[in-house]
Amino acid sequence: MRFQKLKTLFADPVKFFKDISKEKSYWTVLKPYVLVYLAALIIQLLASIPIYYGTPVFMLSILTGLLVGIAGAFATPFIGSFFTHLGIFIVGGRKGFFNTFKALTYGTLVVVVYGVLSSIISLLLFLLKVERESGSISLMAVISIVGVMHMLVTSAIGVSMYHSISRWKAFFGIILIPLILLVIIIAFAGLALINPALV
Repeated sequence: MRFQKLKTLFADPVKFFKDISKEKSYWTVLKPYVLVYLAALIIQLLASIPIYYGTPVFMLSILTGLLVGIAGAFATPFIGSFFTHLGIFIVGGRKGFFNTFKALTYGTLVVVVYGVLSSIISLLLFLLKVERESGSISLMAVISIVGVMHMLVTSAIGVSMYHSISRWKAFFGIILIPLILLVIIIAFAGLALINPALV
């Protein structure tokens, strides 16, 4: 993916999704995602070297992260789009799985870039020997939350456009299944605390 195209995704997602509206191939959508994802993964792994070098699991962590990252680059868009499409279908989206896949895959690139930003800031804080660990963790948490919200809004714009539904419906459809799963997990965790024999 060219930098200008990625810049448009951040600066003007409406224009971005209009420009790619004619894309009809899964590979056409997946290829730029995989390339940006793997580039981000390499940057994040390189940024982690000065922080974790010398620890007992250093090399294992690097190799594991690389292998999991490569597999995730290809699998995550399909898995995420499957669950998202269920939510989109419930709220009225009827334009097919591919349109959900396209909007969500490109939208997810936003949070990938935030991940790189977070890794670089973490490395800078380490190199500058910032002592306040709680402050660093809070900063990383804020970046993560902003990244996820930005990704959800961007994806909702694409889903809204491709499924001909409102942005609010698109946004709700994207978060619907994760919310249901979260409620189920919390319910089971609550039951386990109240009465372990029931779980």
